[in-house]
Amino acid sequence: LAAERRFVVEGGRESSVSTDGSSLLALGPGAFCPLVGELEEGQVECVTVAGGQETVAVGVFPADGPLPSGLGKVGVHALQLSGRLLADGAVTEVSPAHGRRVTDVVEDVTLSCEVTASSNSDRCRRALHGVEHYWESRGDTPSPTNPHWLQVALPMGLELRRLVVFCRKFDSYSPKTVRVRVGASADSQAMVTVAEADLDDREYRVTAVDEAQLNDLDDSPRFLRFEVIENRGINCKIAGLQIFAGQSGFRGTCTVTATCDLSGACPRLSFDTGKGSRCSLSLPPEIKRWRFFAAAEASGATARLLRRPNTSLTQRLLSAVSVLRVFAEAGSKLSPDDLPGAFAYNLFAEWWVQPGGGADDEREASRPKPWLKAEAGELCSFGAGVGGCNGMFRPVEYDDHGHVVLYMNDAGAVMFRVEEGWRMNSEFNVSEFDYSAGVDATGAWTPQTPAKGPAPTVCGPAGPPAKESATRAEEKPPEDPWGALVSRLATSAAVAAERPRRLHVDGADGISVRASAASPCGYAVAVTSDEAGLCTVGTLTSAEEALELPVTSCYVQGLAPRPAVWSLEERSGSCATAQWDAESNPGKQHLSLDASGSVVTYKKGAPDFCSVVGRAPVKSGVHLFEFVAHKIGDELWVGVTDDPQVQGPRINLRAHRSAYTYYCGRRRSTSGNLKDGQASLQGGGKFEQKFEQITNGDVVGLLVNADRHRGIFFKNRVVQGECVLPAKPLWIVVQLDHSDDRVEVRKQPVPPDLEDLAGASVDAGAARCAEGALHPELLVSPGRDAEALSERFSVQGLFRPLAVPSLSPNLRAHASPGVRVVERPQASGDEGSRLEIGVDLAGSSPALPLSGPWLWGGLGRLEGGNPPASSSASSSQAASAEEDAPLASGDTVHAVAITNDKGKLVAVILLRGGAVAACWDLGDKGPAAEPTALRLSVRLQGSSGVRLRLQALEVRDEGGGG
Repeated sequence: LAAERRFVVEGGRESSVSTDGSSLLALGPGAFCPLVGELEEGQVECVTVAGGQETVAVGVFPADGPLPSGLGKVGVHALQLSGRLLADGAVTEVSPAHGRRVTDVVEDVTLSCEVTASSNSDRCRRALHGVEHYWESRGDTPSPTNPHWLQVALPMGLELRRLVVFCRKFDSYSPKTVRVRVGASADSQAMVTVAEADLDDREYRVTAVDEAQLNDLDDSPRFLRFEVIENRGINCKIAGLQIFAGQSGFRGTCTVTATCDLSGACPRLSFDTGKGSRCSLSLPPEIKRWRFFAAAEASGATARLLRRPNTSLTQRLLSAVSVLRVFAEAGSKLSPDDLPGAFAYNLFAEWWVQPGGGADDEREASRPKPWLKAEAGELCSFGAGVGGCNGMFRPVEYDDHGHVVLYMNDAGAVMFRVEEGWRMNSEFNVSEFDYSAGVDATGAWTPQTPAKGPAPTVCGPAGPPAKESATRAEEKPPEDPWGALVSRLATSAAVAAERPRRLHVDGADGISVRASAASPCGYAVAVTSDEAGLCTVGTLTSAEEALELPVTSCYVQGLAPRPAVWSLEERSGSCATAQWDAESNPGKQHLSLDASGSVVTYKKGAPDFCSVVGRAPVKSGVHLFEFVAHKIGDELWVGVTDDPQVQGPRINLRAHRSAYTYYCGRRRSTSGNLKDGQASLQGGGKFEQKFEQITNGDVVGLLVNADRHRGIFFKNRVVQGECVLPAKPLWIVVQLDHSDDRVEVRKQPVPPDLEDLAGASVDAGAARCAEGALHPELLVSPGRDAEALSERFSVQGLFRPLAVPSLSPNLRAHASPGVRVVERPQASGDEGSRLEIGVDLAGSSPALPLSGPWLWGGLGRLEGGNPPASSSASSSQAASAEEDAPLASGDTVHAVAITNDKGKLVAVILLRGGAVAACWDLGDKGPAAEPTALRLSVRLQGSSGVRLRLQALEVRDEGGGG
């Protein structure tokens, strides 16, 4: 989904769009940037935009018209974060969008920070350990040019939100004037001053820096410098520093969700800013097509697109459910039976005008909400007849049990507790009062005299309690609205082997198909678009899966058996496969095993290395092993071997022909190559793929399909790469390299998604599900080794059948998902950088004719295996390509494979942006290849990395059968 979070760069005005297309920077006061996609009649779509400046706006404009020159123009409907609601040039003031912030969780990180000091550095951390400890400076009398200071570095990824100081009475050691400076780096010259304050020589708590003082900073304040620029004596004592931080990049950022509903007779644009703040606008019904936009009226303002629209089918169902629930909660006489088959969003318009309906909600949302500015522990009073009793009341005095007994606002009014309850007075005088309440300060208040009415409403940051709407006597809510909706919009069919069953929902333009229970082990349910079962659109294997299909009906076929490998629980082997064999190891005197036999430790004084294998081999089935690297001194190898004689201190596993391992890299150096130094896959004597480095605590996963001779390596559940395993019994193996190395092996059950990933199923839908769950994108680094030619991007089974009417009856076409170039930075001096994308035949040998990979990267350059020497064969296998620009960010490449009825690959076609970019005509000399065995590959040359992502295949019939 992140790949689709994009603004449209073309047509944007006075704005700069980020590399990933998800955010914009206003370059002038009229920044205006439309979003991808147009909204048509019948659609309901929503987007969420975040901004840290009040002029940021989100809304819609007519898609058929020109780009508006400003927010106040005719046709523009939008909401600014400041609370300005704009419609065709008219402006209405509503509540500011301050209710919902972007994952802005503020937490105390004091003890997680690093601190340095101007002197006494070995004791400076005492200033962070509460009021019982302190740091004392040493040196000359401080001054603004020569202060005594403490510098604090917050953890990575966090930035300062608030700095609190618990002052103590240190007499002549108490600081008199302090200054706080912050910055994005530890360089004090680059820091800016955000606060300067005088401190009293007494015990109290003061907030030296708050969010309001940080909102205008250009950079993330990860470093802060607490400086004493004037002291009561020479040296100073600092205690009780408390640092609150939030996630970087979210400081002062608020969000607005805009929903454009074009499905009913009354089109509307509604906004949700959180904490109950909602408002909406009516859209002109004569305009049928709209487009979302984000804008800003201040140079330097930023906006980010956080959520793209849902799929049409999902959004329609969610909207129908929400409408139904509104009716049920409001007690409407309209029942779920009144919902027509097409979900009828015009019911929303009917509900809106009802007493107590949406119009009342809109009026309520437009009222001021002063409690939104309250912080934790504060009380907000509003609506009082005595004006001085309104405002924010902050705690001033506590009793012996820590309960607040006195609050005060900025005007000097007090709220105090007495034996009977609470009292409020507009002056600092506890002998008189204007209003009284019971034991709960946020309960009902009563004026002392009628002349002082009305009484105030008092609440905390969450606001006053919601008023319950009474159900009208003549209306009765439906007893089971959800069940009624399901019965109206859903149908079911029993799975039977003798004949297919048809699923159909009246009035729907799309259906969602799911199984009510998981299929038996070893079986799956095929879903087809035709009754004969020739065109499969997906397969269901569990109750958690769902197929969203843009059709009105489909056919459910009977249970189809999966390959026997799916019955893997009874084929997983004994627990001995996940236990280390130290007894028969030639270097057993250097090894230490725990009682379970799963944790091995390398003793001190041992040889340079020692390999340890498992007690029993893996011979068949699908297995998942996890190697926990509790401690790594320098290097480490974990994986499998087909030769148990490698155990001991004599045979090194580095690129060994009988070992297939995850080489974890060196701890003491980041240089070197894939064979020695950099983490890599070392299998069968080769070192072809670069992996991520392994450190203490990381978990290396190994998924072994012994029936299909395939191994897949993970780091902390993220796919790193795979290799072809020999058709032999396999033992787990680890090579320890440093004293105190400690590795634990675990045998884990294999979940269904990993079964699919290991090739236990050839179902395309299941493989796509596994790919998306474990490895949705790939960050490709340039090859550092001569043998690192290409990297396989995806798992097997992603190629789907493709209907081509003009294709010869003995040929079949299969198409892959798209490989989207999400980000490809061009490093300076890297003119030779080259990206190539194509197809690889999994498990094939490079020595076979035309075995792949088939790669293309623009500029007419092609690579396609090893063509035969025969001239006649060469002519039939000629590769062609258009002269084109190199692949760049935003490009999408699809692959189409053509096979014949003999199971041979006869052609490979690559498409860029939907147009043919390259093709290989292999004729009758192509290799034997199942389409499910094809995988997408990538090769990168140069010094810059590239980020790729798989995206769903979209096929449309252009006619002509070409």
